[in-house]
Amino acid sequence: ERLTAFLGKGPLAACLAGAVGGLCVASQIEGCITKAHVWKTTPLGVIRLMSLRPLLLPKGMVMTMCREVPCSGCLFFLRDWITERLEERLNGGAGHLGVEVLSAYLAAFVAGPLSHPQSVVAARQQAKDITIQAAIADIRRTSPHGLWTGVVPRTVALGGTLFIVPYMMKTVRRCLL
Repeated sequence: ERLTAFLGKGPLAACLAGAVGGLCVASQIEGCITKAHVWKTTPLGVIRLMSLRPLLLPKGMVMTMCREVPCSGCLFFLRDWITERLEERLNGGAGHLGVEVLSAYLAAFVAGPLSHPQSVVAARQQAKDITIQAAIADIRRTSPHGLWTGVVPRTVALGGTLFIVPYMMKTVRRCLL
């Protein structure tokens, strides 16, 4: 049983889930954590200092949503699609941990570059409370690699996430059934 069974069959449902998650959860949490780092306080301290509107509608929301679309598509669709193809070719349809890891990293090589620039812009917006255009200008001015600064570590980390999240979900599901 694959994760796509929960979201519908196809990349559209997976990407839509990412957009909703980015708008409704990720941008608020990340905005609060980033402010806590910048202000040298705790997330609870940020909540106490900010009014409700910027907490619920933080700068970086649109870019976080745009980042989550390819990440979610790769997590809930592409990774499973790659896994199924590799299992058919390599194991005659049988599951194997190595195939799960390889599938996760192949999906991450797609998700990382597709989502990284949005992540860089969102982080800059959250840290400096600026618009998308101002964030891009600031990144170009201050960073030698611009929007691509950190793409390799992010892609490697994403591969770990694309492996461990579905693997743990399947493991927990097996234990509960």
